[in-house]
Amino acid sequence: MKRLFLYITILLFPPILFIMIFPEEKRKKYLAASEVCEGRSIYIHDRIYLNKKSIDIAFIGSSHTTNAINDSLIENHINNIDSLRITNLGFCRFGRNLYYLLSKDLLHERNIKSLVIEVREDEDRYSHPVFPVISTPQDLISSYPFFNRDYFSDYYDYIKIKMELIQEYLFGENEFYSIDERKFGFKNSLQTSQFNQFNTKWKDVLVDDTDIDYLDKFYGEYPLKYLEYIDELCASKNVNLIFLYLPSFSNSDYYIPKWRTKYEQLGSLLIPPKEIYKNPNHWKDKNHLNDQGAQVLSEWLASQLPFLDNSTI
Repeated sequence: MKRLFLYITILLFPPILFIMIFPEEKRKKYLAASEVCEGRSIYIHDRIYLNKKSIDIAFIGSSHTTNAINDSLIENHINNIDSLRITNLGFCRFGRNLYYLLSKDLLHERNIKSLVIEVREDEDRYSHPVFPVISTPQDLISSYPFFNRDYFSDYYDYIKIKMELIQEYLFGENEFYSIDERKFGFKNSLQTSQFNQFNTKWKDVLVDDTDIDYLDKFYGEYPLKYLEYIDELCASKNVNLIFLYLPSFSNSDYYIPKWRTKYEQLGSLLIPPKEIYKNPNHWKDKNHLNDQGAQVLSEWLASQLPFLDNSTI
């Protein structure tokens, strides 16, 4: 059995090594992820790498961020006081490792002032499904292995996607995709949800470290490690790191995020007035604000300039 395993390893090692070291084109990697989230990955790539408009304050998170942060409205309000360029780089679904990759690409390419990362009631403990799609071999090999159930599946997905990209390169199946020239990433919605099926009760319960048990710490180790990586990135670039609380409507028994203390150790924590989130007319569905909710939240954020712009602190 050991000899068979050795033979299989020797047989598979050369092609896997070839796949791993085969040159990658960054935009092709982002384009490979465009089948999800309505092609938003290519907007994020082009906003970071190709769009000439500067970026001073960037918001990164899930679709909560995409639907909640009206970046053009914030920019217009702030520009009455200061000339700052705002961008919404939210991408659907959860996974701190993807937010780390986006932050790394952003800070490598752009000289920004502040990075705003979405936080919710609790941390999601899984790898983002798009992480293996846009990651480099270095990102994959250096990914945090502990408490990560998707560690090996990320390798499988990476190799699968990379093989498709190699096939496109070798057989000339390159498809042209025009540059996304949008300057803002807010996704608007005029829909207002009917909340009859949702739990609308709120409890003003503060959560601190005494409420975090060993199981919380076990599952929290993986996502929080990537927030630490983001903090290290920001510190190396002198970027102000801010966490913005964007809870769901029906899951908000705890208005204060569970990992509040951890966020405050790594950066600043912005908790908007709960009246913004308590109003059912502000919601598209239980997880996403609509245009009205986004407008109220974004106007409030624009008023928080000292927190958003580290040059004013």
